[in-house]
Amino acid sequence: MKRFEKQRLEALKRLKLLDTPAEKQFDKITELAKAVFKTNIALFSLIDDNRQWFKSKQGLAVSETSRSVAFCDKAIKQDNIFVVNDATKDEQFKSNPLVTGPPYIRFYAGAPVREPRGFAVGTLCVIANQPRTFCDSDKRVLRLLADLIERILEDRSRKQANTSEFFASSLDRAIQRAQTIFLSSTDSERAFDYVLQDLLELTRSSYGLIGEVKLDDDKQRFIQIKSITNLSWNEDTEALYQRVKREGMYFYNQDNVLGMPLKTGEVIIANFMHSDPRRQGQPNGHPRLDNYMGIPIFVADKLVALVGLANHPSDFTLDLVDKISPLLNTIGNLVERTQLLKSNEQQQQQLQSAAYYDELTGLPNRRKLRELFDDAKRAARKEAYKLAVCFLDLDGFKEINDRFGHHTGDIVLRNVADKLQRVVRHQDIVSRLGGDEFVVVINNFVNPGILDRILNVLKEPVVHFNSAVNVTASMGVTLFPDNDADMDTLLRHADQAMYGAKQGGKNQFNFFDIQLHSENTERLSALTEIIDAVDKGQFELFYQPQVDAQQQCVMGFEALIRWRHPQRGILPPSEFVQQLEHTEHARTLSVFVIETALKQLLKWRENSLPYSLSINISTSHFLSESFKHDIAGALKNIPDDVRRRLKLELLETITSDNLDYIVTTLDFCRGLGLYIALDDFGTGYSSLEYFSRLKVDEIKIDRSFIDALKRGNENAQIVEAIISMSTSFDRHVVAEGVEDEATSNMLLDMGCNLHQGYFYCKPAELNDALAWAKGYAQQERRVEFDI
Repeated sequence: MKRFEKQRLEALKRLKLLDTPAEKQFDKITELAKAVFKTNIALFSLIDDNRQWFKSKQGLAVSETSRSVAFCDKAIKQDNIFVVNDATKDEQFKSNPLVTGPPYIRFYAGAPVREPRGFAVGTLCVIANQPRTFCDSDKRVLRLLADLIERILEDRSRKQANTSEFFASSLDRAIQRAQTIFLSSTDSERAFDYVLQDLLELTRSSYGLIGEVKLDDDKQRFIQIKSITNLSWNEDTEALYQRVKREGMYFYNQDNVLGMPLKTGEVIIANFMHSDPRRQGQPNGHPRLDNYMGIPIFVADKLVALVGLANHPSDFTLDLVDKISPLLNTIGNLVERTQLLKSNEQQQQQLQSAAYYDELTGLPNRRKLRELFDDAKRAARKEAYKLAVCFLDLDGFKEINDRFGHHTGDIVLRNVADKLQRVVRHQDIVSRLGGDEFVVVINNFVNPGILDRILNVLKEPVVHFNSAVNVTASMGVTLFPDNDADMDTLLRHADQAMYGAKQGGKNQFNFFDIQLHSENTERLSALTEIIDAVDKGQFELFYQPQVDAQQQCVMGFEALIRWRHPQRGILPPSEFVQQLEHTEHARTLSVFVIETALKQLLKWRENSLPYSLSINISTSHFLSESFKHDIAGALKNIPDDVRRRLKLELLETITSDNLDYIVTTLDFCRGLGLYIALDDFGTGYSSLEYFSRLKVDEIKIDRSFIDALKRGNENAQIVEAIISMSTSFDRHVVAEGVEDEATSNMLLDMGCNLHQGYFYCKPAELNDALAWAKGYAQQERRVEFDI
């Protein structure tokens, strides 16, 4: 389920149901569910990223809860109805705040609701405050009601489709849904039910079946029904249908319309079933079949499946087969995949004579480890002590196999298993996961010395045929409940820590850093949010004037990227730039800045505004192979006089990278007519050689030096030196971070006239920045007039 969570959330958003008003068509279904099952509560719940939200609710006041406490979050991960008969006795839920507090859930039953492409986006559920049972017929009714919701979602999707493209889009959606359900579901029968439903709708047939073609002991083909329309017409046939669903249905006769494609390998069409001699075997009371088409499905040259369709409103044709052939091919591939998975499972079962123990070493395997670990975890919680989950991987085991052979390798693995069992206590757990990977769970972990003893005992050579085989291991360790997670997560974390031990030199142990892991997880979450903001166009440019303090006029602006966050407001680059750097999205944002700046310069040109505009270029984008293509493309139809007013600002620290490449790229930009500025000068590694080779037009003195001007002569000397050197190399100089009049005057005395900072104007939205510039110009004109 986790594998498809991102796609599932995207599918949920596409429905556009979250946080929308109640709708009668959904309310009628929840009202019916509440009445039919006589429960306190009935809900149509949607599972969002961090919450469950109720599109329709009966008997409940709140509109949403946290996802972490949602019963429905468990239900969407099931293929069938999820039932909790008594939550107070269920280990998963007995401490749940929805059980211990309002609405005091005791009974829960939820059916997953899938959107048109097959992702489970929510549930239809019923809830009671008293324990109860839920029989098979109850489950069928709840499933039927959930199907009604799915039908509404399907109809909405259809209405959004263009009529001329309806069949193609429906076919494509059916294929996607089939693939999604088969990949994410463990219940292949339920998945086939969805595919059959789509087939019937696409072909406008009333009845149908999907069968898997198998071979009996005599190599004769027969059909095992994977899904079939319920044709029951009385209680007996309904009971038969339900038994067939549980136990399976098989067809062996190859002389009737159903089985004939097995013999001929060709499509069978019978448009006059009442008189067709191939019509056989229908019992009394069976619904009338007017026409029928049987379609064999091949994968390569192998017949793997059969689709049967009946009661088309007109006649079945081979053209219809051609139209739905992409879905038929998908069915064939999915049937073959099911067969392959089943074959692999059978082989695994045959290889493991004991279901819970490793055949080679006799140690508990992963399945048994899970059972033992659950017991150990409960005991650790009850007695308030720690468990050490240790993941061991033998160092250089492949070389042992290559040098001595696999037989010796097996002896080594058995020897390691024996040593591990001897060095730990009887209440500890030793397991082999497979290959050369072992797990040791140490109960009541207090002294890390046991970890050294484990590694030391494994270092003892294994003697085989007068040869000593040296073995060591690397071990990763995580502690429960400091790392309060399930077994699979703990093993994954211990495995990660083990790789740290490998990288550290092997034959050692390494603890999993839960805090670092949490920080990385938070960082990934933040990056995901930022990437989403890029896609949603939440970034924009603010503008800060650059003034000539000597001439007392505005020369231009620096464009500064800002994130208009829907909850947190306007965010500066420090909140997102570093996270995006060195990702493909840094290029996206950089191109956005370039194109937006050029559009603004063109507007200023139309309005006879002479301003220049400086933009900051992502270092990773500038150093990438795509930069030249991107900048040239953006400038394709831009006049030369506008190009010269665009200033590309690059961090001085970029000079620590490949200087030759940087010089070549700068020359390319200058050849396009662009103005180049070196930003934050004084913080990087520029030498005089770098300074002379970098053909830039402007130097921007880093604000840290400007801030320090008033604190001593040494800082003033540094700034004066930068100004003098820049003047010598015929570079313009801009001082950024000018916060007060005293600093401005000091810079003027040093010969630096171009200033930028809060003393003049903070970064502002475009209209506000232009208004300030206009006011500043008018103010200075008034001063001149007064003089």
